[in-house]
Amino acid sequence: MSDRITIPLYRVGWSSEAPLIDTGQGHLLACKNYIIKQNLVESRKGYFPVLSFANPVKTLIPLPEYNILIVASGNTIYVYQKQSGAYVQIASQDGFSTDEWRWAYVNHQIIMVNGQDNAQQISVANPFEPTQSATIADWAVQGAPSLIFDWVALLNAQVVAGYGNDMSAWYLPVGYVQGTLKQFDLSATSGTFKQGGSICAAFNISRDAGMSLNAYIGFLTAQGEAIVYSGNDLDDASNVAYNGTYQTGYPLGKTPFINWSGDLIIMTNK
Repeated sequence: MSDRITIPLYRVGWSSEAPLIDTGQGHLLACKNYIIKQNLVESRKGYFPVLSFANPVKTLIPLPEYNILIVASGNTIYVYQKQSGAYVQIASQDGFSTDEWRWAYVNHQIIMVNGQDNAQQISVANPFEPTQSATIADWAVQGAPSLIFDWVALLNAQVVAGYGNDMSAWYLPVGYVQGTLKQFDLSATSGTFKQGGSICAAFNISRDAGMSLNAYIGFLTAQGEAIVYSGNDLDDASNVAYNGTYQTGYPLGKTPFINWSGDLIIMTNK
């Protein structure tokens, strides 16, 4: 029997650099082929430094297909592109309240939220070109009470975001990155949740291990209830139907789940 490991609540995944028990609380965790080590970003191959910063790196978003790295450090978001073997800064924006962001990637753009600042939209121009440019600006949406979202997700091809104090999700039309958000109120359907609380994350899950008409979408609450719907378009009432509510333990971290071979694995306190 292995020893029980206490996982700090802010963790968002597993470290590929070292066993969890040897990973200090100051470390953040691996993303694809890049690893965060305090104020360094390193490549998995040989663990050599790629970028260094004066402050700890709290968020790393690699887009290897475009040779792009997005880094949050020192209350600043940086966008780097690999050019001639070295990473070159192509955009930055400072003045944020925290470096701990959650994000969704859609149509060559990243939507980032942190619960304290306006949601940010990073757009990469000509993503397949050797030399690129990028912009960082407030998310170009309207219709919701505030741009300060606590979570964001891509449900199939639909961007969905929400706040940390209610049971609503705010969504764009399928395939859109900006425009007018509409409300999907989970509390409007009697019996969808029993423990109260608020939505803390949204997820995809499929009956056939792929994105298809058999796909489910779901929402996880801070009280440990997974509320599942069939369908793939929140804007089409005939497409989305309540499937059931499933009790889990209290979710740990800001992104407490991973999709694996058609299944959904949720990290909880149980």
